[in-house]
Amino acid sequence: MSKKRGDIVVCNLDCEHCVFEDCINDEITYEDYKKSRVIDSILGLAVPRRGRPKGGKDTSGISVKEKMRMRYLDKREEALAYSKKYAAEHREEINANRRKKRLNNKIEIDKNGE
Repeated sequence: MSKKRGDIVVCNLDCEHCVFEDCINDEITYEDYKKSRVIDSILGLAVPRRGRPKGGKDTSGISVKEKMRMRYLDKREEALAYSKKYAAEHREEINANRRKKRLNNKIEIDKNGE
């Protein structure tokens, strides 16, 4: 049965024996969620695993760290070539920024040194 709080009738979440004909309760409790996952697994439906697989490995069996290392080594030459090309094209701009930083640092040292 439903509980009364003042004049408001509150649902007791027993949907099989609901006293309301037009009940539209669409909330799900954690217990209901666990039951639905068990039922889905029994029926053979895909029940996704939570989080990443244990041991920090994906389905291929290679650790995330090893994957990142392999990706770095594969793309290393390409990244170095791009950096070299960018530095050559923007040489004046890079040098101007360096001079500006050095000047600002020198001014800060002079202010703190006095």
